[in-house]
Amino acid sequence: MFIFRLLLTIFLTLFCDGEFTCPREEVLFPCNCDSEVALVMCEKNDKQMIEIENIMSNISEAVQNKTLIFELSIEGGKLTKLSEKSLGSLLYSRIAIVGTGLESLHKNVFVFTSIVTNYIDLERNNLNEDVFDALRSLQSLNYINLSRNKLTSIPSHAFRQADGQFQSGLKAILLAENEIHTISERAFFSLPHLYHLDLSENKLHVIGERAFDFGYDPIGSQIDLTIDLSKNKLHSNSFNERTLANIQRPLKLKMASNNFTRLSEAIFRPFLSKHKKNSIDLEANPLSCDCSSWWLHRNMYIYRIKVLHHVCKDSRTLWAFDYSEFKECDNKIVL
Repeated sequence: MFIFRLLLTIFLTLFCDGEFTCPREEVLFPCNCDSEVALVMCEKNDKQMIEIENIMSNISEAVQNKTLIFELSIEGGKLTKLSEKSLGSLLYSRIAIVGTGLESLHKNVFVFTSIVTNYIDLERNNLNEDVFDALRSLQSLNYINLSRNKLTSIPSHAFRQADGQFQSGLKAILLAENEIHTISERAFFSLPHLYHLDLSENKLHVIGERAFDFGYDPIGSQIDLTIDLSKNKLHSNSFNERTLANIQRPLKLKMASNNFTRLSEAIFRPFLSKHKKNSIDLEANPLSCDCSSWWLHRNMYIYRIKVLHHVCKDSRTLWAFDYSEFKECDNKIVL
């Protein structure tokens, strides 16, 4: 039998005095509390609906010190909807609701805890694009995991709050294993601390010219960023000359297991030249080593450390080819 556990780990903030005391058992039912480790645990069969609003309401009423900051972790069980009051009047630094079948969030569900919550994990649910409306209230986020949901697109300015301020503290955004086929203009704009963006295992065919427009920021320009586009449906014509033009920071672009046969010099040479740390990982693509890759080979002393896993159809790396194998390429123009 699959057991669901709801763990609320309580941390005292700088403003709190004394230890946490468990509420009475009848208030917590059907949960149990261990004050020595500041733990509230609920066990349910995975087919049972989790009455999250009742549980959190009872705990909220029992907690006298309203400056206590909790961690909420729910994995398994059945929890398909979060209403405006589902999380009670409690503060959470971290919220993880994983694999519960969650389908919808009220846009104000996180408002009460918006100042202190810095970590959101909603992996392995059934959420769509409406989740971004609920996340907009969170001012202090540095980590979001929305992998393995039902997302099909990323809206423009997805991480901008209702008041126009951006969630500029974000460091990692995980969107892997969704059904994303569209990234709108400036979806990740003004996120200067972002260092990891995972879009792997989606359904991307084309990357729009402003999808990765991050805007210039003196902090962001010093932070190495990795964008993982592995295992999508990308190909040699998925980018245009503006797609990578406005990424104002060092970037590692992971494009393994797509359908690239070549890298366009007009598109990727400016990108690779823009910053000494810029690189592309092409592992497991059906790459051709012909005149379309001559621009890389003839400058291999520059590009062999920037273009990784460029393995050709005959299983040789591009860098293993002899110059003589490109002797007819000088007079050919390849876009």
